[in-house]
Formats: sequence, structure tokens, C-alpha cells
Amino acid sequence: MNHADVYRDELARFVAEMRASQRRVVVVGAGRGGWYTAKVLAHFQVPVDAWTDSNPKKHGMLFDIPVMPMAQAVERFPDACFLPSVLDAANYPPVAGTLDAAGARDIRYLMPDILFSYFSDVTRRACGPEALAKTIARLYPEPGSPAPCRSPSVSYVITQKCTLNCQDCGAFVPDNAKPVTYPASRIVDDIAKYCSAFDVVHHIALQGGEPFMHKEIEEIVEGVSKIPNLLFIDFVTNGTLVPKASVLDAMQRHGACVIVSDYGPYSSKIAQLAEACAGRQIFVDYYRYQGNDWGMQTPIYPRKRSPEKNAEVFTNCIANTMICCQIMNGKVHRCTFSNFTQELKLIPELPGDFVDVGKYQTGCAELTAEIRALANRKSALSACDFCPADNRNFVPAGIQLPKSKRKQPRPIQPVNDGCS
Repeated sequence: MNHADVYRDELARFVAEMRASQRRVVVVGAGRGGWYTAKVLAHFQVPVDAWTDSNPKKHGMLFDIPVMPMAQAVERFPDACFLPSVLDAANYPPVAGTLDAAGARDIRYLMPDILFSYFSDVTRRACGPEALAKTIARLYPEPGSPAPCRSPSVSYVITQKCTLNCQDCGAFVPDNAKPVTYPASRIVDDIAKYCSAFDVVHHIALQGGEPFMHKEIEEIVEGVSKIPNLLFIDFVTNGTLVPKASVLDAMQRHGACVIVSDYGPYSSKIAQLAEACAGRQIFVDYYRYQGNDWGMQTPIYPRKRSPEKNAEVFTNCIANTMICCQIMNGKVHRCTFSNFTQELKLIPELPGDFVDVGKYQTGCAELTAEIRALANRKSALSACDFCPADNRNFVPAGIQLPKSKRKQPRPIQPVNDGCS
């Protein structure tokens, strides 16, 4: 029996059991995994009686269903079937242990089956159910199976254009006199080449600039949805635009999600965007900035730090806390700062800091080796010496500058801080 049949049969048995017994169902976790779980159960007409979540801010109502602390849920529904909705299987044992200690009698982990059903029944991933099932099986390997080679977090800058002009923008929007939007065919090809280097890619974050300014999002979603070993497709937006109906329909059709960077009053259309997504069953999550949590990007110049100090900069910033890759214009970088500053010529091009996927065919062994080496890199990037790193101040996110752009990128400044 193949993986697709296993996932279908496991979920079908659960649905039949819940319908026949009219058991109570409590979803553990009112986040993304819980959202997928609720949508699949609703598709099969299995009611959810409650949510439980450890975050008090989520307590209240979700989809007209109460969200409560775990102990309260177990006390109120002692005979319920509890479904932990953790997307990372490594987090399941501690959640199950807490549920067991609280007195829950029936705890089941159905996340692989839920995800397969969501992307094959509720939505329709273009890669097809068999390829989808193989991807989920790699993401959730059976005990004793070889560990798959998984990609770190990865994003793609589909356009440099933006509706905002934020001071100290991580994408250096105020410094970009001629922002570029990359064609859908190039974006899909680059992502496919990147994904070919791994057994499984958990998700791709499509960003900008502002990604909803791109005119070919439907083509991008369709193309990326065909990549067989990629699971989640996310659009990271600043909440200033609501895509047209056909774009939202394409996102819903392939199970794409929206992640909103909330800049308060500057994210002027969050409510309208959330409403439009809710009407099409598109998952929306939010990152809300609070206080001085945005690092200043300037000044940019060669610090001439020692190799040991740059190694420390890399370790503290990327290797330990930001294990990620970013793609733009055919180049895979390990760091957003490295990516944008080199692309905009704010620092010299540093070939050792990136992989140019345009030079290779999809699935090429040399490409696979280069991307994996970059993704697992432990040594400092050359760009680390230009980064403000731990010398930077932190400011409120989203402060708007006048819309006039620089006519030329800022020049690289000479060394003037006495570093050696």
C-alpha cells in the first residue's frame, strides 16, 4: 500500500469511528496545525467541540468554538478524543505527556493524515496526491527510517517593489532606485532547482518588497504548487493590499497561506485582507512588531574585523538563530543582508557567499552539493564584515520615510570606526 492510501485509510477510520460513536473531539493547539485539522474535520462533517491552547491570548472563541486551557478542556470533556495539532512531530511527545498527566484518555496524532487530506481533499495541490504523500512521508518518517535531508527555512524575493518605504527596511527599499519584479517563470524555475537539492522542503515564503504587487501571482502559485517535494506555500505581506479575486482563488485552490507583517497603522488593509481570506478558507497568521525590535541597517562599510570576530558574528546571527536561505534573481544566499546588499551593489559581489542556480540544470549533482553546503555552512560569510551586527541600534519597525527614492545606491563608506 502506498503512502496516499495509508493516509486516506487512517483518516477514514477515524472519521467513521467519530461519526459512529458521536465522540467529542478537542483540537489541541489553536494555531496553523489546528486550523488545518479543523478544516479537514469540517470537510468530513466531524464536529470540533473545543480547542485547547497554552497561550491565554488565544482563549475565547475560534470558528464559534470555545478555546480554553488544557486542564479545563480535559475536565470538561474527559472522554473526548484529543488531537494534538503540532506540525513538528518532535513536539508531539511533550504535548501528549502533558495531556496524559492532565487526565486525557484518548490522544491521537493524525497530523500527517490531516495534511494529506487538506492538500488533496480540501484544496488541490498541483503536484498530485502521490507526490504529496511522498513529501509528507519524508516530513514525518516512520521510526527507524533514514532521516531525510531537509531544507532550512527558505524565502524567495519575487519583487523588490513595495507599497511602504520603511526606515531601516531589511529589503533596503529606500535605497533601491529601480526596484525589479522577477518573472513568474524565473521564480518557479529557481525554486524548483533549489528544492531539487533536498529530500523535502517544509515551506517557501514568497516575499518582497510587497509580494501582492506582483502581476503574475496566479502563475507563481500554480507553478510552485507543482514542485513535488515542497509542502507549504506562504505569502509574506505588509497588509496594505488585498489581491484580486482570481489571485485569492488560485491561492485557495492550492492551499497557499498569508503571513502578515503587522506595522500597525501603516498596514492599512489587514482587516479587508483577513476578511477576503476567511471567505475563501485561506489561513492567515500575523507577526506583530512591538517596541524597538527592528535593527538599523546603516551604516554599511567594511569593518575589517578579525576572522574570529566575523565567525562570532555569523554564529550568533545565522548559524544559531536564523538557519535559513533566501533566493532572489537566481542566487541562493544564506542571509538577507548578504542578498540585498550585493544585489543592490551596496557592497561588492562576493561569489563565495551565494549559489547561482542559473548555471545549473534542475537536479544537477553539483547544484545539490553547492546548495547543501551553503545551507549547512558554519563559517562566516564575506558579507559579515560589512554587517552592523551587534553594533546596531534597534528602532520601532515600519517608520515611514518620504517616498522619494535615492537616485543612486548609497556608496560604501570608508572604514572610520577604528576596527582592525
